Amino acid sequence: MKTPGAGAKAGIRFHPPVKVVTDRPGRFATVSSVELASEILLSWGVRSHAWQRAVDRCEAASEGRASAIEAREAFSRAAAEAGMLMRS
Repeated sequence: MKTPGAGAKAGIRFHPPVKVVTDRPGRFATVSSVELASEILLSWGVRSHAWQRAVDRCEAASEGRASAIEAREAFSRAAAEAGMLMRS
């Protein structure tokens, strides 16, 4: 079941979206923008090297210093490391 409003954060978009589990059982978020990825990253309790890199890449993409593709890849890696990535 999709988290309501998860797709509402537009802005710098990436494709394909990254699906991650949420803290609510049976719910997931479909992340397709740098802004939503940043918001979700900040809600995680896991603060690993991959998490920090994802936060940095999302910030850089928001400021035009990195691409949306770089931010997506870093977010996806952090989600996988944290056990949050949903495989299709």
